[in-house]
Amino acid sequence: MSEFGFDLGKMEIDCNMLGIGEVEKKAKEKTSDKYKKQAKLFLTENKVFNTENIKKRTYRYIYDKNLIPVPEKGEQIRIRTQQQMNLITIILKVIDIYSEIEELTISTYTINREAMSILTQLKDGGKIKRVNLLISSSYGFRDPKWYEEIKALCIGHKMHLTFAWAHFKITLIEAKGNYFQIEGSMNYSTNNMAEQLLLENSETTYMKDYEFINSIMTDRKNKALEIIC
Repeated sequence: MSEFGFDLGKMEIDCNMLGIGEVEKKAKEKTSDKYKKQAKLFLTENKVFNTENIKKRTYRYIYDKNLIPVPEKGEQIRIRTQQQMNLITIILKVIDIYSEIEELTISTYTINREAMSILTQLKDGGKIKRVNLLISSSYGFRDPKWYEEIKALCIGHKMHLTFAWAHFKITLIEAKGNYFQIEGSMNYSTNNMAEQLLLENSETTYMKDYEFINSIMTDRKNKALEIIC
């Protein structure tokens, strides 16, 4: 088991490794333009072409994605961070390593337009074969317009969607024989001041949570659920 506590937001230039002229050149560059350009290249390679909803912070993490850890088989990683990060960046990190995801199951309280835009494009581009979403039904009154848009997007992009009166946050990723389980306080939106995550690569843990979430998503007798597609 590995445990990390680190600043996911660090991205420093080591001036001791550069000549004086190079340092001056680097200083003249707009760092935001640099990482945005490279992040867009990565997204384009993965068939994410519409970047209208993607925020500056997400570009930063895509550019510096090596800071985001992914557990090996049998490994568990704990993250504590005060950096704002959308959980969609971990999905992108897994795709960066394994090229594609066989199945992605997300249970979350919040998913914003940024995450949904990336998710639908990855699905359409074949980078994610199957997507299951279990989202808090509180959207019905928190943001009724987005609530209806989520339904339309999932139907249009052939993703499985169930709304439930739930607050737990678990992401399951099956990729090239790896079974990742991610749980914690972070949502698929810009997080608050401090968040914690637990990442594990274990088929046993994955299957227990997969069966649990799937049983909820498909329980048509439960009147507290709204099974969309």
